[in-house]
Amino acid sequence: MIILGETKDGYIISLTSEEVAQLSGYSSRYSTGYTKPIIGSSINISELISRINSVEKLRDSLLNLKDKIHSINNSVTKGINLFSDITEIAKNDNSNKV
Repeated sequence: MIILGETKDGYIISLTSEEVAQLSGYSSRYSTGYTKPIIGSSINISELISRINSVEKLRDSLLNLKDKIHSINNSVTKGINLFSDITEIAKNDNSNKV
């Protein structure tokens, strides 16, 4: 992107075809569903940024959930190991009584 000039409320910019596609929410100008905009078209950048922010929040939530699942897994593993130890002690205790 190159800023070519300034207007009262913004800028006049030059974008590559690829940048226009990406700002339109597509991964590339060859993406299914993307159509080349006509002169005078506008791109709702605010909507794209809102979607990006939503994805980032979801990512943060998923990372937090991953950490919680990892912690639960560790607790369950410790519980299983403890149960296994108790079972082994009980078996040994019972075999000593015979």
